[in-house]
Amino acid sequence: MNSDRIVRLNELLSALRSEVPGTRASFLVTIDGFMIASDIGDSIDQYEIGKLISSMEQKGQKFAENVLKDRGKRFVVWSEKGDIQLFPLKNSSILFVLSDSDSRPGLLQLRVAKIIEIIEAVINNEDI
Repeated sequence: MNSDRIVRLNELLSALRSEVPGTRASFLVTIDGFMIASDIGDSIDQYEIGKLISSMEQKGQKFAENVLKDRGKRFVVWSEKGDIQLFPLKNSSILFVLSDSDSRPGLLQLRVAKIIEIIEAVINNEDI
């Protein structure tokens, strides 16, 4: 993927964090665990993000395959401190969104739906 498309993807993820209160980070990952694009704030350790992706890749290959079968759905892991939401994309990648406990999941869901359309167009090198 060329650098212009990666820059565009990073901009989209940055817009998501700035537009949806409570969103702490987002990143786009291939099924193999390769990070395509990210918007990870200063408060999140990138090493921890790497561990999360690695752990999911090692322990969750079947989970990832099932996630990708259910495009259009979201998967959420909740905790007292916030949540991790996974949004499968058409091109065998997954959008991860980390939110704090004060997040607004409804607003996030609406905004992500539009951003996913644009992300898929950018990845497929379509005019948007």
